[in-house]
Amino acid sequence: MDEMKRFYINSVKGAAIFLMLWGHCMEYCSNGRFIPFAYPLFLGIYSFHMPLFMLVSGYLFFFSYRKRDLKQLLISRTQGMLQPILIGGVFYQFLMTVLYKCLDQEVSFLGGSLMPELFIFWFLWCNLACSISVSVSCKVTQNAFLRIGLLALGCGFMMLFPSGNLFLSMYPFFLIGFFFGMFRERLPAWFAGLRYVSLVLFPVLVSFYETNDSFYLTPVYDRYIGITASIQVNAYRLATGLAGSLFVMTLLWEAVRLVWGKQQFRLLLKPLAKMGENSLQIYCISTAVISGYLPVLYPMIDAAIGYDPFAGRMWLYDFVFTPLLALGYAAVIGIMIWCLKKLKVHSLIFGR
Repeated sequence: MDEMKRFYINSVKGAAIFLMLWGHCMEYCSNGRFIPFAYPLFLGIYSFHMPLFMLVSGYLFFFSYRKRDLKQLLISRTQGMLQPILIGGVFYQFLMTVLYKCLDQEVSFLGGSLMPELFIFWFLWCNLACSISVSVSCKVTQNAFLRIGLLALGCGFMMLFPSGNLFLSMYPFFLIGFFFGMFRERLPAWFAGLRYVSLVLFPVLVSFYETNDSFYLTPVYDRYIGITASIQVNAYRLATGLAGSLFVMTLLWEAVRLVWGKQQFRLLLKPLAKMGENSLQIYCISTAVISGYLPVLYPMIDAAIGYDPFAGRMWLYDFVFTPLLALGYAAVIGIMIWCLKKLKVHSLIFGR
């Protein structure tokens, strides 16, 4: 992979991780002002930002897949995912214990169950599950029909996990990314031009996106609406997630192409690419810190202020306060990652 493509992929990952931070800040600072999954901006971000991550994850996984046999793949992937999951789960429980102790609540670090904390890192579990399914399906046989059958059985494997419906919703995006990596050199030249359709298609699709269409709220099969309606919901949100992902990827590809030959302009995208380079670390630390602390502390700060600073000015909340807060978190987490590398414990925690 040449330097420009690596920079581009890191920029895409950086955009995805920033959207995650922004969405989390928007959700955890809402404090009753709105229901996040009924709020248009939040819902729009959540319609595609994790599918974008899964597309890139599947694509990058292909490069590991082609270099390793099945045993090496399973060992490498399991270690790479479980290491941050286990250490992150302990870190999260420790942080929450300290917080609640400071608030004079009776909690126990050693006496509580660690299992719920381990599954807050659902994206890593989902990535691991998808990787195992693809590795087993594509390494044990070269027969296309058998591969398809095994990949279909992988849907059942997804459902074995907590948040199995969410895993199953993300599985197609991982597969699309993986098989694009596998067949990209065989695709006709005109195929790349199709991504520009997303610049029109995504705004149209997302304008109809509603709460019940969310991956996070509606299962893959909802017995209350029946199989036909469930298929329609899945097709619509798959199309929206894919179009939204391509929308961001296309805009960033054009931006990278525009600035690549101009060093001074390339610096504008470098922080985004750096975030993408550290996306695993940012995801783990932000999940432990933002998901744990912000929902507890922000209402207390809000109450201390004594009035709603965003009343009648939600644009200020949407496009100034929460993105700046997300950038602040990104900067602090970046410093934490730098310190972990200097202390020589980074690879112990994140396996890289």
